[in-house]
Amino acid sequence: MALTPSTVTTTNISTIDPLPNDVGGLTAAQFQYLFDKYGIDFTAYFNNTHLPEITALFATNTALQQVIAGQVNIVDSITGKKYVYVVVNGSPGIMEVA
Repeated sequence: MALTPSTVTTTNISTIDPLPNDVGGLTAAQFQYLFDKYGIDFTAYFNNTHLPEITALFATNTALQQVIAGQVNIVDSITGKKYVYVVVNGSPGIMEVA
């Protein structure tokens, strides 16, 4: 089963006009939203697309559960926090690593 790749736009900030609040430009709320947009969009993709696909994959492949659980490391590029992909009671998830 192939996993659906993320198509979330990652260039929300770099495409902003150099004077975003100029005449006919963005409101303060619109400008602030662009900083949050990637996180909102990626969370929606992860929760609505990726997680169900991974859950289905894990549910049908016990051997894969044993291989992947604890092997996929994720590092938050902003906070530096480390996470590991885990399976708890047959349900995949992400757990912070101390």
